[in-house]
Amino acid sequence: MIDLIYLVAVACGCVAALRGNHTAAALLMAEGVTTLLSLTVGFNPFLWMAVNLGVIWIALRPHLSLTNIAVIVLYIPMWPLYTQDGWSAYYGVSLLTSLQFLVTFPLSQVCLAIKRKVVKSDDCDNTFKLTT
Repeated sequence: MIDLIYLVAVACGCVAALRGNHTAAALLMAEGVTTLLSLTVGFNPFLWMAVNLGVIWIALRPHLSLTNIAVIVLYIPMWPLYTQDGWSAYYGVSLLTSLQFLVTFPLSQVCLAIKRKVVKSDDCDNTFKLTT
């Protein structure tokens, strides 16, 4: 179940990166790098922290948003989990990484884009009127 949540969150990160979110793109690149590192070098918490610091450096760009702050703050509980063994640490890191991806998802922009596709007009407003 946690792996499914992670896959959905990564898909949300892909959408966010395609919509121009640099932090989501950095998170996706970090996941790719850590996957390659785990296949070649094995798990090394210092390498993972170095990759995380790269994401933090990208997130600390001049336009620091609440999304970027949330992504950075979610690394704090993640780093102690790197020193633990077992499935609980794996699931904890997976859930925190999923939260990072979900935080970057541009929900309001995607909902507005879907609404425009359904209504088929560019001048739709955000008001809904109930008729009885």
